[in-house]
Amino acid sequence: KVLAAKLRLEEAEAGIADAEKALAGLADRRDALQRDQERAVALTDAARIGAGEAEELAAEAEREAVQARARLEEGERQLTAMRARERDLSDRLEELSRRRNEAEVRRAEVRARTESLAERAMDEWGLQPAALIELPGFSEEDEATARSRVEELDRQMKRMGVINPRAAEEYEELAEREKFLVEQIDDLRGSRRDLMKVVHEIDETIEQVFGEAFENVAAEFQGVFQRLFPGGQGAVKLTNPDDLLGSGIEIEARPPGKNVRKLSLLSGGERSLVALAFLFSIFRSHPSPFYLLDEVEAALDDFNLQRFIGLIQELEERAQILIVTHQKRTMETADVLYGVSMAKDGVSQVVAKRMPERTPAGL
Repeated sequence: KVLAAKLRLEEAEAGIADAEKALAGLADRRDALQRDQERAVALTDAARIGAGEAEELAAEAEREAVQARARLEEGERQLTAMRARERDLSDRLEELSRRRNEAEVRRAEVRARTESLAERAMDEWGLQPAALIELPGFSEEDEATARSRVEELDRQMKRMGVINPRAAEEYEELAEREKFLVEQIDDLRGSRRDLMKVVHEIDETIEQVFGEAFENVAAEFQGVFQRLFPGGQGAVKLTNPDDLLGSGIEIEARPPGKNVRKLSLLSGGERSLVALAFLFSIFRSHPSPFYLLDEVEAALDDFNLQRFIGLIQELEERAQILIVTHQKRTMETADVLYGVSMAKDGVSQVVAKRMPERTPAGL
C-alpha cells in the first residue's frame, strides 16, 4: 500500500507540473492576444485614416478580436478546468498523505506487535522469529480449536500460579524428604505389626485372665448370694460372651419369694446385699491381705447385718479388715475399736480400745 501511495503521489506531482506548464502557456497566449488586440486597436486607428482600408482593417480586427475573445474564453475555460484539476489533485494528494500516515502508523504497530510476538515466542516457547514463520498455518476450524486450547492452558497456568525458579531444587529436596518419610513409614508399619502382635498377645492374655477371673467370681457370687438370700437365686453373666474384651457384665438377683431379676425393682437393703454379695465374691475369688470398707452395711437391718458379720468373720481368717461403721453390732464383733473425737481446740484425738472378749486374730 505504501508503494502504491508513493506512485500515486508521483503521478499527482507530475500532473501538477503539467498543469502549471499549461497555465504558463495560457498566460503566454493571453499576453499574445492582448498584444493582438492592441495591434487591432492600432490598425483601427490607422483605418480611420483610410476609409476603405479602415473598414477592412476594422472588420479584420473585429474578426481577430472575436477570435481572440473566443481563444481567451477557451483559455479561461481551460484555466478553470486546470484549477479544478489542481484542486482534485490536491485533494487526492491530501488523501494519499493521510493514507501514507495511516500506513506508517500501521507499519509501526505491526513492527511493535512482531517484536512483542518474537519476545513472547522466545520467552514462552524458545522459538526464533524465523522458526515462527516456518510453522504451518491453521485453518479456521483448527484456529478456533487452537485458541480454545490456548485459553484452557492459560487458565491452567494461572491456577498453577507464578513459576518457581527453584522448583527443581525443591523437587530434589522433597524427593529426599519423601524417601526419608517412606522409610519412616515402613519402619512405623513394621513397628505397628510388632505392636499389633504384642497387643494381640496381650488381648489373648487378658481374655484368658478375665475369663478365669469372671468364672471364679460368678461361681463365688452364687455361693455368697445363697448365704445372704437363703432360697434366692443370683448370677453374674456377660452381655456378649463371644467378645470378652467388649462385653459388659449383668447381675441377676431374685430374692426368695420374689419373681424379679432387675436390681432397680429391689428395695434399698436388697440392693445393698446384692452389692455386698458381688463385692465378697470378688474378695473370695481374689484374696487380698487387707480390706477397707466404709459403711457398707449402713442400709442393712439386724437380720441381714448378722449375715454380713458372718461373711466378715470368715474373711478375717486370712486377711486384715478395717471397717468404718456406725452399726453397734459391727463394733461388737471387732477386735480393736478406734474412735476419733475433736477437742475444743479443734485438734482431732484418736482413742483405741481392744475388745477383751475376742482374740486378737486380725480385726
